[in-house]
This record gives sequence, C-alpha cells and structure tokens, in this order.
Amino acid sequence: MKFTISKKAIILFVVLFAVLAAFISYYFVTYHKNSLLKEFDERAKILLSSLVLSSEYPVLIEDKKALNRLGANVLRQKDVVFCGIQDKEGRVLFQRGAKGGQYLRQYSSPIITERFSEVSGAEWILGEAEKELKEIGYVYLILSIEDVMRKLQTIGMNIGAFVLAGIVISFLLFSLFIRFILGRPIRNLMQGIEKISQGDLLYKVQVNTTDEIGTLARAFNKMTDDLNQTTVSRNYIDNILKSMGDALIVVNAQGLVTRVNDAALNMLGYDQEEILFQSLAKIFTEESMFIFEEMKAKEEINSREAYYQNKEGNKIAVLFSSSLMQEQGVDKFSIVCTARDITAHKQAEDELLRYTRQVEQINKDLDNFTHIISHDLKEPLRSLYAFSKFIVDDYRDKLSEDGQACLGRIMVNATRMQKIVENLLYISNIEKKRNPFEKVKVSSIIEEIKLRLEYIRKESGLEIIIRDALPELVCDRLRIQEAFFQLINNAVKFCDKEKSIVEIGCKKRGLFYEFYVRDNGLGIDRKYFDKIFVVFQRLGKREDNEGTGAGLTIVKKIIEMHYGKIWVDSVVGKGTTVYFTIPEKQEEASG
Repeated sequence: MKFTISKKAIILFVVLFAVLAAFISYYFVTYHKNSLLKEFDERAKILLSSLVLSSEYPVLIEDKKALNRLGANVLRQKDVVFCGIQDKEGRVLFQRGAKGGQYLRQYSSPIITERFSEVSGAEWILGEAEKELKEIGYVYLILSIEDVMRKLQTIGMNIGAFVLAGIVISFLLFSLFIRFILGRPIRNLMQGIEKISQGDLLYKVQVNTTDEIGTLARAFNKMTDDLNQTTVSRNYIDNILKSMGDALIVVNAQGLVTRVNDAALNMLGYDQEEILFQSLAKIFTEESMFIFEEMKAKEEINSREAYYQNKEGNKIAVLFSSSLMQEQGVDKFSIVCTARDITAHKQAEDELLRYTRQVEQINKDLDNFTHIISHDLKEPLRSLYAFSKFIVDDYRDKLSEDGQACLGRIMVNATRMQKIVENLLYISNIEKKRNPFEKVKVSSIIEEIKLRLEYIRKESGLEIIIRDALPELVCDRLRIQEAFFQLINNAVKFCDKEKSIVEIGCKKRGLFYEFYVRDNGLGIDRKYFDKIFVVFQRLGKREDNEGTGAGLTIVKKIIEMHYGKIWVDSVVGKGTTVYFTIPEKQEEASG
C-alpha cells in the first residue's frame, strides 16, 4: 500500500496525539486514584483511632459485651468488612466479618493505656508521680475499596471517551488542513519535478506559498534557470586540472591510468603518452600496491601516506587520497587519485626523530652522569668529614687554633657539599619520578610539617598561623608537602627576629587556588627577585646562614609540575611573601 506524504503526516499526528492523550489520561487517573485512596485511608484511620480509644477500658477489664457492641457498631460503618480486638497475649476478645475478597485494605493499631509508676504517698500528693504508657491489646480493621475502584472505573471511562472524541476531532481537522493547505502545493511541486526530470528546463513550478514548500519550489525554478543558462565546457575543466598543485590520476576498474594532470607528469617525469592506459603498478611502489585493492573496496581514502616511483625508479613519499566514482553499469567505476609530494616533510620528520633520539640519549647520559657523580662524591665527602672530625676529637691538644678552625671549616664545607649533591639529585628527579595524584587536604599537610619542625619550633619560637580555610587539592602529596616545608624552613633560616612567625593563607582566583606563605624575616631586595629561584643562588654570605640555595628552586619546579606559577614580594627588614597557584582541576590545566 502506497502512502503519500499527507497520509504519513496524518498518521504521525494521530499517533503522537494518541500517545500524548494516553500519558495525560494516565496522569489524571493516577491523580484521582491517589486522591480517593488518600481520602479512604484518612477515614479508615479516624475510625481505627476512635475504636482504639473506645476499646481501652473494656480491654482493661475484659468486658466482652462492651467490645461486642463496639465491634458491631464499627461493622455497620461504610466499607468495613472485618473487625478484630485482641489483648496483649493475643487472645481474641472480639472478631467478626470476612477477611477474604478483592480490593481490601487492612489497618491495625495497638491499644495504649496510661498508669502511674509505683511511688510513695508523698510523691503522689506532691504530683511527682510519672505516667507510664503500656500496650494492652491490638485492634484490626479490614475495609473494602470496591466503591473507590468503581469510581476510578467511571473516571477512566469518562476520560477515555473525552480522549477518543479529541482524537477523532483532531484527525478530521488535521486531515482538512493537510488536504487543502499542504497537499495541493506538494502535488504541484511533484508535477514540476517530474517535468524537470524529463528535460523540460523551461518549466516553472507553480507554487506561490511562503512556507518551506514555496522556498523549495523557488529553489527548483532557480536551479532550472542556472542549468539552462550555464554550460560547463571540457576546456574549463581541463584548465582547472592543469592549475592544480597536487598530482591527479584517474584509473579504471582494471587499474589502468585514464587521465593525468600536469602536476602528476612533472612529479613522475613521464610524458602523457608514456603513462596513459598503463598499469597503476608503474606509478606505485611494490609495497604500496595494496592500496589499489583498498581503493576499490572503499568509497573514499583520506590523507594516507604512500610511495610513488618516478621514471628513474626513485621513491617519492606522497600524501595520498582517493575517491570512487560509480559510472553507468554495475561493475563500471573510476577512481580519482590525488597526491602531494611530502618528501621534504618526511626528511624533516626523520631529522626531527633523529634529533629527538639524540636528546633522549643525552638526557639519559646526563641522568647516569648525575647519579654516578653523586655516588662518587658522597663517599669521599663522608670520609673527608669523618677523618676531619677524628683529627679534631683525638688530636685537639696537638693542633693550634688555626688548625682546628681549618678542620672545622673542612667539616662544614663537606656537609654543605653533601647537601648540594642531595639537592641536585632531588631537583633532577622531580620531573622524572612522579607520584600518583590524589585528593589531599592542605591543612593535613601543614600539620605533618609542624610535626617535622617540632624541634625547630621549640628552639626558634616558630609560630605557624593559618589565616584562611585551606582547600582540598588534587596533587602529588609528597611534592606539595616538600614545597610547603621548604618555604617554612626558609622563613626560619632567614629570620632575624627573636620569634619567627609564618602566615599561610589561600584565596580562590578563577580556576586556580592562590596560596601565600608570609614571614617576618630579613626580606629580599627587589633586584634579587629574579635570582632567588635559580639553583644554588644564595643572596648572603655562605657563613651567614646554612643552606645550599636550592630550596626555592625545588619549590618552583614542584609548582610548575602542577601547572602553577610562583612569584615573590618582599620588603627588606620586614619580611617576604611567596605566592604560588595550583589549579583546582589538574586535567583542565594540563589540557
């Protein structure tokens, strides 16, 4: 059976309207059902509460006659089909009615009584006796909801009738709309398309509407005008092919070249007569011939690397694309191939790869050199320190003050040199050895640092103040802890006050958290701001303070590893503030 667009539109409208009506009907029926059942439950609970209150005294004295009267009165109430009263031991004091049947709802409640706790006479008189609640029995009611179900059935039938009437009326109105407003323009458009398909390019589709059909009709009329007025010549196409910078080759289903442009001839070094109707194997290298089978199987190949061979047999790296053109007949087709010479690009890639491997090897050699040097330096330094200390301890009375001072200086410098080696190793491994990122509370990191600095805090009077609520970060916990430790440790080292005070705070700045670590130390002259993050740069004399000058370098590398930035602000004599940022989400920062 053939369906026109109008019929399809009507059927679709009716189906959609019916589905919508079904949902609305279901909503209204469900709403009424819930309302009726809620009202039914409230009435049943009121009846149950009344029976519980009325049954309290008869149950206490086991007055079955009174309970029979109460139960009989309840059974006379609307919808009540069963009533039962039991004492706390489960003995039936009253039970009448039927428990079976359809559309039943059961309700139950304990019977509660109040009594005074055992007290002395004085407490009773003074009103200090407390009441106790006690369960003395249970009441059961079963009510029939058949009346509710009948009401729901009536409501459902009314809604169904209303929906059915709506569907019929909507069907009639929409059918009239489709027939007179949409059907006639579509028929005129189809008639015009048929004329145009028969070759009558002068025919004009007569549709005067301003909707999409009218727009389509005007587009068809414009198309026929363009086809009637425009003639694409072979010379015009040839000029386009000649101006192409990419090599173009057309081959048939048998893999024979049927057309080439000048760019292809220049790339391959052939004359046109030498390559037309020759096998594609004359152009492709042997290892690239598999692409021909792929070209026949696929409608399109985009930007595939392949190799041509020119007249001299030299390989040419190309970026190859093809498109399958189906012609008249089932098995007749042509393949349009375009290629761009990427020999220079491949050579640059090979050079870059070679350079990258050299850099990797250099980095590997540097790593090996660092580890070897650090290992070879540590043992002599430890020996230097140990033997110097041995001489000072055992030959102190035989050495002059200058000799003792020189040995002391040797021990200090050996210790400092060992720290430099350790810091050098740590800095070189920051980027190479990364720990997994995890959610970390910065406040817990600060507490751990306080424990590490407990001795220094007691000795120097260090006070660490948290100014703002510190956030939770996704970070390398050990590295971030090391960054805070270095900043706090620096604040203690370079403090000239009796008590070292370090303030730590954080503010939210867009997608980043901006932290600061502020001290009340010596301060740094602004002209040294660019030097303080350079490894082993120390602004004071070596004998003035301990350290290697690597602390802030370590901090900078850790912050940059977390895609953050670090900077400093300082006033000489008043202290230094180091600011740094950490992204709220590491994946957005890395992207």
